[in-house]
Amino acid sequence: MKFIADFHIHSHYSRATAKNLDLEHLYYEAQIKGISVIGTGDFTHPGWIAEISEKLEPAENGLYVLKSEFSKSIDKTVPDLCKSQVRFVLTAEISNIYKKNGRTRKNHNVLFLPEIDAVKALNSKLDSIGNIHSDGRPILGLDAHHLLDMTLNAHELGFLVPAHIWTPWFSLLGSKSGFDTLEECFEDLSSHIFAVETGLSSDPLMNRRVSFLDDLTLISNSDAHSPDKLGREANLFNTELSYDAMYNAMKTGKGFEGTIEFYPEEGKYHLDGHRKCEIRLTPEESLSHDGICPKCGKPLTLGVLYRVNALADQVENNIDSPYFDSLIPLKELLSEIVQKGPKTKTVATHYQKAIESLGSEFYILRECPLEKIKSANIPLLSEGIKRLRDGKVHLLGGYDGEFGRVKVFKKSELETLKGQKSLFKSGIGKSPKKQKSKVIPNKPKKPDISQNQKSFHLKSNVQKKNSSKKSSEKTIESELNTAQQEAVQFEGKHLIVMAGPGTGKTRTLTHRIAWLINKQKISGNQVLSVTFTHKAAVEMKNRLKGLLKEADSIPFVATFHGLCLHILEKESPKIKNIRILNEREQDLCLSSALKKCSHTDELPSKKHCKKWIETAKQKCLAPDDDLESVSSHAQFSRVYLAYQEILKYNQAMDFEDIIFQSIQLFQKNSDIHDRWCKKFPYIFVDEYQDVNFSQYTLVRMFVKEFSKICVIGDPDQAIYGFRGSDFSYFQRFLDDYPEARCIRLNQNYRSTEAILSASEQVISAYSLQTNRQRIFSGIQGASEIHIQETATEKAEAEAIVKTIEQLLGGISHFSLDSGRVDSTAIPDELSFSDFAVLYRTHDIGHAIAEALDRSGMPFQTAFKKKQTTTVQNMMALLRLISGNFRLFDLDSLLIIIEPDIDKRTIDRLRNWIDSQSLKSFDLEKLAQLSDDKLSQKIRIIWQNFLHFQKNLQEKLQNKNIKQSIQIILTLPEFPKISVNDQSYFDRLIALSDNTGMNFSSFFSQTALFQDIDVIPDHVEKISLLTMHAAKGLEFPVVFIAGCEDNIIPFSGFGKMDDTHISEERRVFYVALTRAQKLLYCSHSKIRNFFGKKKEQKVSRFLKDIENKLKTNGSPFKQTHKKKDIVTYSQQCLL
Repeated sequence: MKFIADFHIHSHYSRATAKNLDLEHLYYEAQIKGISVIGTGDFTHPGWIAEISEKLEPAENGLYVLKSEFSKSIDKTVPDLCKSQVRFVLTAEISNIYKKNGRTRKNHNVLFLPEIDAVKALNSKLDSIGNIHSDGRPILGLDAHHLLDMTLNAHELGFLVPAHIWTPWFSLLGSKSGFDTLEECFEDLSSHIFAVETGLSSDPLMNRRVSFLDDLTLISNSDAHSPDKLGREANLFNTELSYDAMYNAMKTGKGFEGTIEFYPEEGKYHLDGHRKCEIRLTPEESLSHDGICPKCGKPLTLGVLYRVNALADQVENNIDSPYFDSLIPLKELLSEIVQKGPKTKTVATHYQKAIESLGSEFYILRECPLEKIKSANIPLLSEGIKRLRDGKVHLLGGYDGEFGRVKVFKKSELETLKGQKSLFKSGIGKSPKKQKSKVIPNKPKKPDISQNQKSFHLKSNVQKKNSSKKSSEKTIESELNTAQQEAVQFEGKHLIVMAGPGTGKTRTLTHRIAWLINKQKISGNQVLSVTFTHKAAVEMKNRLKGLLKEADSIPFVATFHGLCLHILEKESPKIKNIRILNEREQDLCLSSALKKCSHTDELPSKKHCKKWIETAKQKCLAPDDDLESVSSHAQFSRVYLAYQEILKYNQAMDFEDIIFQSIQLFQKNSDIHDRWCKKFPYIFVDEYQDVNFSQYTLVRMFVKEFSKICVIGDPDQAIYGFRGSDFSYFQRFLDDYPEARCIRLNQNYRSTEAILSASEQVISAYSLQTNRQRIFSGIQGASEIHIQETATEKAEAEAIVKTIEQLLGGISHFSLDSGRVDSTAIPDELSFSDFAVLYRTHDIGHAIAEALDRSGMPFQTAFKKKQTTTVQNMMALLRLISGNFRLFDLDSLLIIIEPDIDKRTIDRLRNWIDSQSLKSFDLEKLAQLSDDKLSQKIRIIWQNFLHFQKNLQEKLQNKNIKQSIQIILTLPEFPKISVNDQSYFDRLIALSDNTGMNFSSFFSQTALFQDIDVIPDHVEKISLLTMHAAKGLEFPVVFIAGCEDNIIPFSGFGKMDDTHISEERRVFYVALTRAQKLLYCSHSKIRNFFGKKKEQKVSRFLKDIENKLKTNGSPFKQTHKKKDIVTYSQQCLL
């Protein structure tokens, strides 16, 4: 059967769309227009897919129909001649903004899926990547290649169609941020792209001038933002009515009969120009001006026709173009005839009259006989449609977001044709068959391919060239600078490298290790490199892989805790099955310890005990040691001892135990100690200024007379005093190792001179370095840092969001069309991952996160949230099958089996197990226990638990961790994963890829995750970080929010002494030096902080920066020149 389909539309959940863009109005409008299949649009939005699930039901294969309870009342309002069947197909549009091949790419893609379940599964994954809640067309920092891969995996018939492929700003081939070929974008998956959407500003004839599009089906859709825009462009099929049939038609071309098109000149980006300057140019005219606006001197927005010319390699006259009809919407035609706006009551009256007497809009425009049209008594309508079908129209091309104009009458003609008759009396007629759209007179001329393609291609990249200009910006070259080379090739025994921010610390460290292995021929197995975060360890390993000649010569690189856990597992078999407590489990053990000591008067609080135990272990103090330096509370040692006994009984240790017990192991067993020292005679320690006493002690224990140690760091970046770090260990290195050499790295490869000067003024007078030397870069750029004062924290958040949007060059067409972003500006090649917003405490970040959430821009926070119930359930099941079960897990396991179980029952069962005085948690022994003392109810629950455990063991026998996770997720007893948990489960599965069947390693690595380690690398998002979490990172653009006294420096809840203020200054220094190109510091007059509204004063640290380095006021205010009317090719229009 023949039918019309419009796939790419939106819902009322999308920004800048009509409130009535719902399923009911789409159902009605589709019949009025004569469309049989319409896309749902926006299936990624949770609210919209919920409406779809509620109001639609399956029809033909892969298609859906509006339920009769919703359609009945609508059918009564549809004119009889328009009534027809309407089907929905599941579609959505995604905005992808990301970096690829050194450039920022912005493209839109339409997804197709045949089943709601597949949509929901895909949505769950997309929600872990970005914000799909704030906009029906979500903005994701995701490579289109990855999006295609996810779509293909969501369903075997899932597919992706690049949307409006020529639009300058947001498309596959756009002049501003697109690619030159399909393969450049989709790489190895390019063969899965079998259709592209041409967009309103191009037609099939234009597209066929580009040969790599020859094998692709060209589809057209309305991209409707309101119901009445449905069918502006559409597709013609001759197949059975089903998803499979349309899929095959678009894939093979068989059954796909062409498209209904907008006149491309009417599209908003057909020609070149500047809307603000009212400059409209043909591609040839743009070439003559070198792509520069003749009025304002800024680069032009190069339109679709220009871009087609740039990529064209075929002559239009030699192309066999597919069939297409170029039409003008009926309301626009009526508007021209009656000389009133298309949304006026007069036009609406004539439109209603036409569809009631003639039929659907597409029937009227394409098939209805002209004589019949005359009989509808609408003046000049038959003449207008005749001219439309003959291709006799007058055009003025759209440009830079301004719609073009298409007219069938000249103004003088209307007056003549009208004569003495009122235009509100009538006429109509008939056309026997469809025709191809004819070449329109006065269209801008297509250039000769052989002569002009090269010049168009070069000019089309004018923005790229300008945006990539770098004044004297440098990058780390293949050669090391003098100081780095001296450190790398140092042949002495011990070395300390004082490396300021951005001076190539990691580069120097990895190159020194590589030099020792490649040039000095030492074995990589002899090298130990210790870092502070898992992320830093991974980066160091990856760099070494690129530097070392032999793949098997990679040294042992780990965090302090990772190293010590490795030692303990190697030297004590029992450790392999030991439990490293998470925060919840640690609290449970501490509560039990306090309960055990409850007979004692005046017990300290759990909060204080937790901090004191952590400090004691960092100081390598056991419960029977003198704890006066930790706490003077008389009962602390008793609580500490009880806590350790509970850990021992549960075969567990907390985070600080890992290093403490390693030191104790070395102290108690000299053979083990000596063996590890001989294993690693070459020792490297990163961020040495941040070590605490236990870490310092461990390093000292590793260094023997035959050892060589190299440490690197910067005491001015020592910011972890609050957790026991002591920069004095860095300062005493030369005393510890008198033969050591000190080398300073002062050349910065990260930041502009302005940023370095500002940060230098903050730290120089308070530096912890002796004989401090100024950090320099020679990188020129912005000469000032931006200081912004706002009224409130909400205003501050909105200012940050708006600035990011502008620096990105806009995140949507609305950004550009509304003037929110200046389209004439030349943005740097920035993407979401190039931005970081830093703050002193997480509380400051809440308003910023809310503002970003509203904007739809993807963002992430480096904040390790407590495990949710679902995550705890998964970890408990994995521990159950791996022999790592503890009483801590009982709650999670019982809730899976008995969802309605109450806490009292769980406590009774736990107390019963606890009373058996088992030395281990062997489930076989537990199963053999007599349960006579249990009530009937609890006995049944216990037996159900044992039965569940046995079945699970059988089901997961010989399965690796990844397989186990995937099988558990399918269990009917396991709760459904929430959207918030999806990212955590994705990380668990990714980690399981590296651990195979080693459950002990898997549990250890999950326990060692730190805040910064939870940030994924495969997607691009704006980073929201505390200043501490930002340590070691860098970003082209950095915002520091909350630059106010009592926040920076942070007063907490007590008085600030000099030591505290000095560390807070170093924290601010670290934050400043994360910025590469642009730095924005903001402060509010009034702030709601920890639930209290307070008047704020600007941070004292900002006052240390001299005024000439600061620009005050709004960094995002735009100045607009007064418009002058500049006409283009007036002869083309009326």
